[in-house]
Amino acid sequence: MKRFEDIKTSFTAKNIRAEFKDDELVILIETGKDLFQMGAVTKETTMATFSVMLSEIYSTLAIANQLNLDSQTGL
Repeated sequence: MKRFEDIKTSFTAKNIRAEFKDDELVILIETGKDLFQMGAVTKETTMATFSVMLSEIYSTLAIANQLNLDSQTGL
């Protein structure tokens, strides 16, 4: 549970849910925004746009670290 709380904090998520579906773990993170979105057509793409996207990728990879998946799957 502590790891899920840490994930919620790192994503500044409103809610986080997890469930087992068949043989998979499904994690739903409600952040109130589209993750990995490069921006809108009406907005200029800047270095800040890429910085935010990179941060989101790092946060997603941190999920595997927080759940200690690497020791189980070799990821």
